Amino acid sequence: MSEIQWKIETGHRGTDDPAVAADAWLLQLLREKTNWTERKTEPFSFGICDQNCWIAAASGTYLFETCYLDLIATDPGCRGKGLATALLRHLEQECLKRGVRRIFLSTQDFQAPGFYEKQGFECCGQMTDVPFAGTTRFFFMKTLSE
Repeated sequence: MSEIQWKIETGHRGTDDPAVAADAWLLQLLREKTNWTERKTEPFSFGICDQNCWIAAASGTYLFETCYLDLIATDPGCRGKGLATALLRHLEQECLKRGVRRIFLSTQDFQAPGFYEKQGFECCGQMTDVPFAGTTRFFFMKTLSE
């Protein structure tokens, strides 16, 4: 078997922008495997205000049939009042409206892995020493039903 001769291309398929060309090629592969005709990506963010001050918020992205929750936080002085739980319930309802049936997130061992378990999320993996030595990143998913 001969060795593959390769190089990193800087643009092709009708464009000089390598990011656009690579993205178009990746989307074509996706279409062939899934029958999706477009990338259905929608960022979101929402939160809870008290007297015009943010006290809790969440943000992430809907991608196809999955929601990726990137950040959720509650002001330290407002913790323990159910605000993060309310944000997750709101997110679940928004997901169901969009036909999204899974929520995926990651959190650190020093953050709130126990909170997500109490909210019905299941740990589906973990990585030690990520993003730095001495910590563990946990990955959680929740499947939603009507």
